[in-house]
Amino acid sequence: MEQRSRTEVFQWGTEICNARTVVLCYRFWQVCSLLAQGYDGTKSTLQSRNALIGNFTEKWTTDLIQGLVKDKGLFAVQGAICNEIALSNQSPGDVVISRRNNLNQNPEDILAIIEVKMSVVWNWELQKNKSLLCIGDYKTHQGNPGLLRSDSMLKAIGKSINIRVSSSKASKIPIIIMGNTPITNSYYSKVDHLKVAGIIQGFWSVNPKPLDNDGENIKKTAK
Repeated sequence: MEQRSRTEVFQWGTEICNARTVVLCYRFWQVCSLLAQGYDGTKSTLQSRNALIGNFTEKWTTDLIQGLVKDKGLFAVQGAICNEIALSNQSPGDVVISRRNNLNQNPEDILAIIEVKMSVVWNWELQKNKSLLCIGDYKTHQGNPGLLRSDSMLKAIGKSINIRVSSSKASKIPIIIMGNTPITNSYYSKVDHLKVAGIIQGFWSVNPKPLDNDGENIKKTAK
């Protein structure tokens, strides 16, 4: 395989992504997975806490939501700040649906808050002809991706609670956790409890078939 620096690979990935030819942006993740080839050190699954993955998936989600709300005169804003409801510079809203297309928001203008928890779902291998071959879904990862990770779930829940208790102005703003994997069985009843309690209104996946053989995975819960 032709050796490439990390910078070259990420630049190549960005160029592919700019073409916007594939839903879920997995072409970018295809490229990112190449970084692990030939590396013998500690490995982990690329996901939202990786700054590049996090920014890319938030931007993709922003574009997706903007396409859905533009006809209603609304805006999808990435990295929104609203200190009154605990969306600060240090912990902004990944994506908000708002009446105003500004980075700095007022609680009265925010119609929904979307927290993005996505990561690499498939593993890919670069072939000699520079094509990419899918060699496995997330069950072949050394680590769990997205909402299958307990720390990702806990971070999403914790941030949502922090928003809810920050101000009475946050009490009626829906909070959605957007991922590209299912949740684990251990969180099946917990996500419903969170909805009933009014903390989080939904855990949504934009990836209906995360397994190559469409194997068993949670599609929805009772609530």
